[in-house]
Amino acid sequence: LHSRVRMMKSHRDQVTNELQEIQQIYASYCHSLETSENILCVCERERERIGGDLRKLKTGVMKLKDKQTTLENTALKKNLELESLKLNMNVDAQTLELWMGENERKSDDIVAINKYHRMDDAFIKVK
Repeated sequence: LHSRVRMMKSHRDQVTNELQEIQQIYASYCHSLETSENILCVCERERERIGGDLRKLKTGVMKLKDKQTTLENTALKKNLELESLKLNMNVDAQTLELWMGENERKSDDIVAINKYHRMDDAFIKVK
């Protein structure tokens, strides 16, 4: 009978130990679930933050592309204006050369007229 009681006590102790181990495993599992839920919440917040950052970056890229397009258009217009001014300068230079040539011919004509006028005056004085 004593041996039977000892066996039953031993069995009870083993069952109690096993129950405690199972309770510890269950508590660890519950803690693991809480940790996983917390990690999921952190991941969700991080995903939302990254999504916001991505939207800001996309907006920034679009603004930069618009600015680049504006600058390229401005550069194109200024280049066209510069080409137009160069053409006008060439035309003005050609016009100036023509005017200077005409002026030189007129100057030569005036010199010739003055020469003949002096000759006429000298001829008239001689007579």
